[in-house]
Amino acid sequence: MKVAVNKCYGGFGLSAKAIFRYWELKGRSCYFYTVNYCDVLKPLFTLATDKDLADGWCLSAYDLATVEEVEALTNENYHKHYLYLDRDEDEWRADPHLIRVIEELGAEANGSCANLQIVEVPINVKWTINEYDGMEWVAEVHRTW
Repeated sequence: MKVAVNKCYGGFGLSAKAIFRYWELKGRSCYFYTVNYCDVLKPLFTLATDKDLADGWCLSAYDLATVEEVEALTNENYHKHYLYLDRDEDEWRADPHLIRVIEELGAEANGSCANLQIVEVPINVKWTINEYDGMEWVAEVHRTW
């Protein structure tokens, strides 16, 4: 089984190009926005520019094409449109679409503080991802006291 991990200090993260490709493989549209939280009750959304995408900081991804649509979201329908990635769930790191994106894009898949690699884990092993300061490794699950 293939598992995606970050092999440098900093933390797992995908580039905007990789996020776009991931959602494309999932059959979803993906639009990036920068968000200014000067007013926490009414954040200001702006459609991301090419420079914003290259920098990769403070981007939010939605399947909505206009600022007006994003700003109209309510708590009830927010999670239907916000394209988040479940980075804290180990199983997500074996998602075939994620693996394909990293294999296709290589270093271009890396987020700003990442060096993503694919690790082969035997199919019958129960595994988890461990990390120290963002550098990750796959470990076999066992009992600890």
